[in-house]
Amino acid sequence: MALRMPKTFLPTCPLNICNMNLDEDLYGVLKLKKELSRRYSGLGIDEIFDGEVIENEYGECYCIRRRAEIKSMPSKIDKDAILSDLKLIPGIGDKTQDKLKNEGYRTIKDLTTHPLWEGHAKSLLGMIEAQNFRALQDRFLKNVSVSHPIHLHLSDYHDEFLLLDLETMGLYDVPIILLGAARLRLNGSGSVEVSQYLLRGLSEELSAIVAFQEEFDGLPLITFNGRRFDVPYLKKRAGFYGVKHSFERFHLDLLHFSRRFLSKELPDCRLSTIETHILGVERDIDMPGALVPEFYRSFLDTGNAGPLILIVEHNFQDVVSLAELFCHLKKVSL
Repeated sequence: MALRMPKTFLPTCPLNICNMNLDEDLYGVLKLKKELSRRYSGLGIDEIFDGEVIENEYGECYCIRRRAEIKSMPSKIDKDAILSDLKLIPGIGDKTQDKLKNEGYRTIKDLTTHPLWEGHAKSLLGMIEAQNFRALQDRFLKNVSVSHPIHLHLSDYHDEFLLLDLETMGLYDVPIILLGAARLRLNGSGSVEVSQYLLRGLSEELSAIVAFQEEFDGLPLITFNGRRFDVPYLKKRAGFYGVKHSFERFHLDLLHFSRRFLSKELPDCRLSTIETHILGVERDIDMPGALVPEFYRSFLDTGNAGPLILIVEHNFQDVVSLAELFCHLKKVSL
């Protein structure tokens, strides 16, 4: 799936990037950065991107919205099948599960009549009925790994998810420069609308974080390495400004599932590798994530917004690939 810029993306000074053949090495990316800087010299962000200014009590931020088609949406599985794993009950292992199933206790629902496991089974089913899936996931993590397919199966109890990918000025304690987010509706039309909160200056970080929270507050989360990076980073930046955050939610980190289900097919489990070998994604514009801070500093130092195109496109495809990867992992985990 090749990445293509919509015609509305560059309304003022269109650059036919789609027909440019980029080298796969650093030289090709830096060469394109130089060309973009030349082509867009003197133009502001609002003259390059088809975005909108969002105002809130903390100031303004800039948001670019674009829609992307998803090749295949995940199919729902039988929710009762999720409850067939009796080992989700604390204290039940392989031998106990085999014994219970031989006695006719086929699902956790059946255990609600068992003299020993009745309380545990009713407690778990009560959490599902109350849709307390974050607490349920935490409970499962005490018994199974973060990559256990039960976490993917729990996604069937949700209708939509937040896809999240951050671009930052570095790896620690520096500003977020772009928040890429999208709402994935499992019963939707097979597309996602990506919202990218792009900072026109570092002073817009707080406004962008708050605008992002207001739009996507409470949705269960899908990330790639988000447990180690995106979520802790976002918490830290919100805390830096003394802003309350609501990031304690049901969370699927697809890196863990990729290692479990895809690693035997791949040389490594980087998202770009998965795109190439599994998802069939071919990026017309690609850049190493490590170059994002340098390209953004170039914009801050010169005022030339041309290099930001590479950051925006890189982030856009990352978010879309999250949706594609989630759909794929749902299928292979069944």
